[in-house]
Amino acid sequence: IDTSKTPIGTVLMDEGGVKVTYNGVEMHGIGDTPMIYFLFSIENNSEHTIQVIASDASINDVMKYMMSGSGLEIQPGKKAAEKFAPTNLWETGIETINDIAKLVKFEFTLSVKNTEEYETLFTTDAITIYP
Repeated sequence: IDTSKTPIGTVLMDEGGVKVTYNGVEMHGIGDTPMIYFLFSIENNSEHTIQVIASDASINDVMKYMMSGSGLEIQPGKKAAEKFAPTNLWETGIETINDIAKLVKFEFTLSVKNTEEYETLFTTDAITIYP
């Protein structure tokens, strides 16, 4: 497995006029509970109003439900800055804000939805980030 760091600015998807770029990771604590946010920029050069949803996600090979893209509609010709976050970090080895070095791998798929027609335009194969 190639676990070299994924550079900030890496284009993860460029398909159908939609481009998603990786912009890094933020980690914050809510009390004693750490929260990780994966940062992305999304460019919509398609003719559709879209949503980009992260799913089929795992952190350090532990499957997680992602809070992402819910409600953010990106108009044609517009850009968005988006944060995707797992609902929890249980079983990933990340227990406190100081455990950021234990974040080894984030894997997910992206689905691009046409919000005007309520249809999925496409879904990517698995994308892996080594933060």
